[in-house]
Amino acid sequence: MTQGENGQGSQVEDFQTDYEQATIDTTGEAWKTKEARVLQECESIIALRGAGTNNGIDRTTALALIEQKLIPELEKRLEKGKVAVLFDGDGDDLTKPDIGFVMARLREKYDGDSRVEFLAAQKKGWYYPQKEGGNLATANGKEYETVVFPDNTFPGDHNSFTQSAELAGSEKYEQWYIGASGPIASEQLEDLNKKVKEGTRNVLMVPAPINEDLGPSFETKLQTAQAELQTAQTSGNEEEVKKAQAKVDKLSGVLQQRQRKYGVHYTDSGELALDTSQFEHLSFKVL
Repeated sequence: MTQGENGQGSQVEDFQTDYEQATIDTTGEAWKTKEARVLQECESIIALRGAGTNNGIDRTTALALIEQKLIPELEKRLEKGKVAVLFDGDGDDLTKPDIGFVMARLREKYDGDSRVEFLAAQKKGWYYPQKEGGNLATANGKEYETVVFPDNTFPGDHNSFTQSAELAGSEKYEQWYIGASGPIASEQLEDLNKKVKEGTRNVLMVPAPINEDLGPSFETKLQTAQAELQTAQTSGNEEEVKKAQAKVDKLSGVLQQRQRKYGVHYTDSGELALDTSQFEHLSFKVL
């Protein structure tokens, strides 16, 4: 669900410009309608979670995970019937893969396949469509059915949509955590566990290290932010100091987060470090 400095990938092929309009959902009812349809029509409902823009996934690693692990797992679900894949609307950057890149490659793999449908829920502040008001899409122009909701309106923002109480209450629902997740992913697991009232829900953990190539960029940005903070402090402008300090704190947090090579749920050798006993309603599998 992490959305950083957004930008669709520059390597675009067969770019599509005639997008369907996204659904603007101020009450949550439009999503509930789509959700009810998915619950009725699909045998499996998968919410994608995992590495955001700050941690990323190496491109070669991401493509290998998709081909060797995720597609075979999705094919297993298709043996039971139709599948819905949900996510929180992260952008598809072809040069800096993350969970948005993973969703996009799955969308393109199953383009035209009526057995799989793809839905995105994104809050307004992180909504960056390729066409104003349009559905979100892959960098190559393949759309997701998209719902856009207002910021700071629904409990947990995305948690009220792609892991709503109604979805969590269904045995069809599961979550896949792909790559090096950050703190938000832990909050999502806790939220899901609370929403499941009976039985357990499957959680698939797919470890992958952070994209090391992103590190120098964040270090440079932090140095720039620290210089800006020093300038603001010299000027004595309290408002500018506050803004500069917030930027320094954010970037420092990103670099601290990136010290966990496989994200918050794993050791530095890629072994699951999550205390699964704390989640009585979740059944974990490492792929």
